[in-house]
Amino acid sequence: MQVGSKLKKPNAPLVPSEERELSMSLKSSQPVRFMPLARS
Repeated sequence: MQVGSKLKKPNAPLVPSEERELSMSLKSSQPVRFMPLARS
């Protein structure tokens, strides 16, 4: 949740390339994290 809010902030010290890696890693890690939570 914190990382998501940081990405939304306009003054986030992230390089476009780093932002891509973060968003891609978040997209791949979020489903894995929340799927078990949604089941239980």
